Amino acid sequence: MRDLYVSVRESHVKEEVGKVHANSILVVGGTGRLGEPVVRRLRADGYVVRVFTRSPEKARAKFGAECEIVVGDVEDQLSLDVALK
Repeated sequence: MRDLYVSVRESHVKEEVGKVHANSILVVGGTGRLGEPVVRRLRADGYVVRVFTRSPEKARAKFGAECEIVVGDVEDQLSLDVALK
């Protein structure tokens, strides 16, 4: 997996993500030290954010209803497949 904290141009994100849902981004590890600020910045920029996490309680405590919480583990292919749909 690549690092979570990356700088991406909006047009590139819309092009890649637009194939699934325009302006929707899945953040793996969104409750972590790097992932949380990424989620908050994406939300502030108007994106629909889905947080992929092993700890839904932690994610809900940090983000409330502002993000969709997707429970899974990066080592579980089925949970990744579900998260990416």
